[in-house]
Amino acid sequence: MQKNIKIMKIEEIFHIQSGYQERIDYDNYNNRGYRLIQGKDINKDNSINWAHLDVINVNRDYKNYIVNNGDLLFQARGSKHSFVFVDKDEENTIAGHTFYILKLKSKEILPKYLWIILNSNGLKSEIDKIAGGAIISFITKSNLSNIEIPISSIDEQRTIINLYNVIEKKRTIINTLSSKYDKIIIGILNEQIFKGVDK
Repeated sequence: MQKNIKIMKIEEIFHIQSGYQERIDYDNYNNRGYRLIQGKDINKDNSINWAHLDVINVNRDYKNYIVNNGDLLFQARGSKHSFVFVDKDEENTIAGHTFYILKLKSKEILPKYLWIILNSNGLKSEIDKIAGGAIISFITKSNLSNIEIPISSIDEQRTIINLYNVIEKKRTIINTLSSKYDKIIIGILNEQIFKGVDK
């Protein structure tokens, strides 16, 4: 049984910053060559596809939008609302306006633990209720700030992360084996289907 679980609001755990949106009325793009994380760059497992980020010039103070290893991004606008884990530092990388950038206030909570908990089915259901069932919806900063999450002890956080990593490793192996199995079966079927057919 877990002990010492504390319930905290997201606003108590993170500094929340809206993502970058260019100023339409301002044409001074002095900050050049910034990699922009957008909704299209998020993988199905809520990780970032770093290989294909667009590069843009920025006409605001870029410092407010820089993402760092351990930050979380929340997809506030769109058909899918999920939390994305920033798993490394990439120079001159910013998050776009469809995200909120979440930066931890304390090092006593592990960011990957929060990412796992925030993407759990229970909290997904709560976010879906806030979204109201709309196909394209927007989660306000106020609504996000007030979501409550359970915070375990640091040892329990590490245990949950390790368990998650083991499960994901096994899932990857199963998916790889399944893909190879499918190819073998398709190959056998094709051989039987076209057996005796003149080529």
